[in-house]
Amino acid sequence: MSLLCLTGCSPNSKVGGNVSDLVSPQYRYDYERVTLIEDNVVAFGKLAQPSSDLPSDAVVVAGEKYSYVITEGAMAFQSLFSQLDPKYIRFHHDLSFYHPYGINNQFSGTIRFDYAPPSGLSAQEQVLFKSYGVAPCACGTGSKSSANSFELKLSGLIYPVANNIKRLQPLSKAYKVSVYQTEKVKKRLPDTPLAEKIALFPIALAVDVIALPFQGLGIVYQP
Repeated sequence: MSLLCLTGCSPNSKVGGNVSDLVSPQYRYDYERVTLIEDNVVAFGKLAQPSSDLPSDAVVVAGEKYSYVITEGAMAFQSLFSQLDPKYIRFHHDLSFYHPYGINNQFSGTIRFDYAPPSGLSAQEQVLFKSYGVAPCACGTGSKSSANSFELKLSGLIYPVANNIKRLQPLSKAYKVSVYQTEKVKKRLPDTPLAEKIALFPIALAVDVIALPFQGLGIVYQP
């Protein structure tokens, strides 16, 4: 090992001329967003059969590759939008979920939307937003942040693709969903497919496409 004396050196010390011999390599570690899954949403629905492992109000985001079962925030996901005026709701199409490193098949994220009634939120709507944990977000669809942009926190579990995925009627507008991690990396050398980092429960789901309250409010048929 070559040592470079920065202070207190003897004046008779001889310093080598090759810089690579004197300076240890410097590395910068960054937190990098690594996409594990990119998927297309086929339908929003509910479990065809109740499961003792999942809440009865769970919402399934049925993807072409996996099923994303919303367990926390599912009731708000269904109920909130049925109580708002659909003319003023606009959903942001892409869903992005975070998968914590080494935590089985869990995910968390938000659904983002704009709600812009001409007179602003009514007192009743403000209470409704607070009761469901809706928060403002800097996610406006325009060029600048909008005071009418909000987000609702969601979390759940990732399962294998639904049994009846090919029989589901696809959405008229495309929705995409991605699952990502953040990793402290110097250099990434993937040796296995990234999706294999998620430990899925070996349970096949059957999803029924039913008329969820939000289906007619723009989340499925958003222009």
